[in-house]
Amino acid sequence: MKKDIDAIIFDLGRVLVDIDLTKGVFKYLPALESGQDEKVLNQLFRDTVYREYAEGRMPVEEFYQLFCERAGLTLDFPSFKKEWNAVFRPMRGMDVIVRETGKKFKLGLLSDIGPLHWEHLYNEMPLLQNFANPVLSYRIGFLKPHPQTYLLAADSVETLPGRCLFIDDRAVNVEGAQAVGMQAIQFQNPAQLRTDLKALHIL
Repeated sequence: MKKDIDAIIFDLGRVLVDIDLTKGVFKYLPALESGQDEKVLNQLFRDTVYREYAEGRMPVEEFYQLFCERAGLTLDFPSFKKEWNAVFRPMRGMDVIVRETGKKFKLGLLSDIGPLHWEHLYNEMPLLQNFANPVLSYRIGFLKPHPQTYLLAADSVETLPGRCLFIDDRAVNVEGAQAVGMQAIQFQNPAQLRTDLKALHIL
C-alpha cells in the first residue's frame, strides 16, 4: 500500500459504531446462532425493499409498513422507529482514532444508511460532527460497492481517489474502493486498525 494519503474515509456501521443484531427489531425475528451476523447483514443488503429504502427510493413510512408486514410485526411507527434504532452500540476507541487522524488528514464518511438510522446516530454521536460532508446512500441513490459511491466520497473531501484511504468492515466494499484506485483497509477492530495505521505512519 502506498503512503501518499491526504484523506481518510470511514464507513459508519461496524467501524465507527458497532451493530448488535440481538437488539432492536431483530430480537423479534428468529434467534440468530453465534456468528450469523454477517449472513444476516448480507441478506439485508440483497433485499429489494431494504435496498430501495437505503438508496432513498422508498419513503420511510412505506418501508416501515413493508418491513413489519414481511416480518410479522405489529409495531406502531414510534415503536418501530425506537426498535429500528436500538441495534447500535459504541465502538470503543474509534472516537480517539478519528480525533487523532483528523489532526493531519481530511476526514470523510461513506455509509450505506437510511434516514432513520442517520437521524438517530447524528443526534446521538458527537463523533459524527467531525465529518463535514458525509456521503450517505439514501442521499446519493447508490449502495457500496457501486463505483459512484467512492468517487463521490473522494469529491466530498476534495481529494483524488488514489490519495484517499478507505476503511470498511466488509471485504466487498474494500475491493470496490480499490477498484476505483483508493487505498483501503478492511476493519476488524480498533486495535487492528490502529496497528495498520501506524504501519502507514498515519498514527
